Amino acid sequence: MYLLLSIVMLLFLTSGNPAPAAESVEIMYEVRMENPLSHLFQIQMRFSTPDPDGAKLAMPAWTPGYYDITNPARNLQEMEAEDGSGQKLKIEKLDKLTWRILKVGNSDLIVRYKVYANRLTVDGAQLNDSHGYFNGAFLFPCLVGHRNDPCRLKVVAPKGWSVATALKPAGEPGQFAASNYDELVDSPVEAGQFRELEFSVKGIPCRAVVHGQSH
Repeated sequence: MYLLLSIVMLLFLTSGNPAPAAESVEIMYEVRMENPLSHLFQIQMRFSTPDPDGAKLAMPAWTPGYYDITNPARNLQEMEAEDGSGQKLKIEKLDKLTWRILKVGNSDLIVRYKVYANRLTVDGAQLNDSHGYFNGAFLFPCLVGHRNDPCRLKVVAPKGWSVATALKPAGEPGQFAASNYDELVDSPVEAGQFRELEFSVKGIPCRAVVHGQSH
């Protein structure tokens, strides 16, 4: 009986002291299209991390709504990282989808890289002189341990182009907000000189964006 009571008390004390949740951070993503003919998106990711050992970034294995295992990380090029003061940080590639950034100091972490995009598919991305289109899962790694944290997206498109997405506008034109990483990557983005159609279905407002010639 004494042993049973001791076990029950131990379980009660253990369950009453859960491990603290990771501190919430806001992750900022910025997409530039400086040379559309190169098919290269320029990406910057900025965030703070409470982990003194640094941070892990992981690309998803598939795109929402298209459950075929892919390897979007193969299109990432020239990844580099630095802290808020501009000091370069070491990056270790752990596997084909995951990287570890070794942190120095207590400032924000800034990650820059390029993504080659010339596949106009449901799970891909394309950038050329007529438009830029991407699924977030093709461009953006997740900050491991912070999948449910809020995200911001800034899209800097060439002059004369507009930007369309289902994400909520946030501040200046080209800036958007997502409540978490899943919402970010489940909201494709189209940039260019497109046609925009607005209509309603059973009282629900809808918006469609059309790239290219249509009849």
